[in-house]
Amino acid sequence: MTKILIFFLVAILIILIIIGIAVKSFRTYLDKIFQNFEIQSKKSKEQTKNKVIYEKNGIVVMKGEADKQKNE
Repeated sequence: MTKILIFFLVAILIILIIIGIAVKSFRTYLDKIFQNFEIQSKKSKEQTKNKVIYEKNGIVVMKGEADKQKNE
C-alpha cells in the first residue's frame, strides 16, 4: 500500500516539474515576443516625434514633407 502511495506521489511530483518547466519556457517565449513588440512600438513613437506636424500658411504639414517642399 505504501509503495503505491509513494509511486503516485513521485509521479505527481514529476508531472508538476514538467508542467513548471513548460510554463517557464512559455513565459520566456512570451517575454521575447512582447519585448520585440515594445521595441517596435518605441521606434514608431520616435518616428512620430520626428515627424512633427505644424501649420504653414494655413496648411497642416508634417516636418519631413515641409522640408521636401522647401527643397523644391
